[in-house]
Amino acid sequence: MSFAFSVATRQKQLTQHVKLNDYVSTVSAQNLNLSLDIESKGSHLHIRGMSWELQRDKVEINTIKMPGMHGPLPQLSSGIFPIRLDTPGTYIDLKGSQQVVLQDSSWELCWTDGIPSGSLMCGFTVPRDYTRNEASLLSGETYFITFTVFSREGLTELQTDKSRMMDEVHALMNTRQEAVDRMRSSFNPLVKAAEYSKAVDALERLSYYDTDRLNLIPSDKEVIAIGDSMMIANTGQVWSRGEDGKRVKHGTGFVSSSAKQMLRP
Repeated sequence: MSFAFSVATRQKQLTQHVKLNDYVSTVSAQNLNLSLDIESKGSHLHIRGMSWELQRDKVEINTIKMPGMHGPLPQLSSGIFPIRLDTPGTYIDLKGSQQVVLQDSSWELCWTDGIPSGSLMCGFTVPRDYTRNEASLLSGETYFITFTVFSREGLTELQTDKSRMMDEVHALMNTRQEAVDRMRSSFNPLVKAAEYSKAVDALERLSYYDTDRLNLIPSDKEVIAIGDSMMIANTGQVWSRGEDGKRVKHGTGFVSSSAKQMLRP
């Protein structure tokens, strides 16, 4: 079997999370405060004070092509739902306070069965250009914000695994450093060789840990609760599709529940 065929077969076998409809019910009707930090060439467009309501009625005709429903794995999408903008955002430029209105705002949940985390993806357009120096949201462009979501049980399990593996990583780092110190301080070639071997062994074992991936698992301070069963990371990525179809990052989104103070970029 060719690699391409095996990948295609695996994609077809991926199925929607068995609790996705329950998660949609949990997320819908939630009011979320949102701020954006759009960055380009050192300039920042800080948009603050937005309030969204994630609604439940499915969008039958949608002008935005969402990453999940219109991507390679539509079976993992919850379907597309509208977002109601309760409060527009604002930013400050040389002319003073400017209001930001979003259009065609939609959301979807994408979640694979058996995986402890999924994605809340929001899409929108803007009616006109919003610009501050080099940083902009441009009319005619479709933007997305992706936040990682977790089941409560899934996040607890991930955090437990992260804590255990980070303890193992730190122990191996200490073992390596101690072996290097002993190797450098000894004049005995046999001791140097033995300690060098220990240091190399510890370094090789460290290579088995994907610390970058572990760092993506948030702490309790980096998530907020949505209902009784879900958690959402309080930062997400603002992006669009380039002409080549690849993601182009524009900045960061910050979310909080309406009961909490808005996070500031």
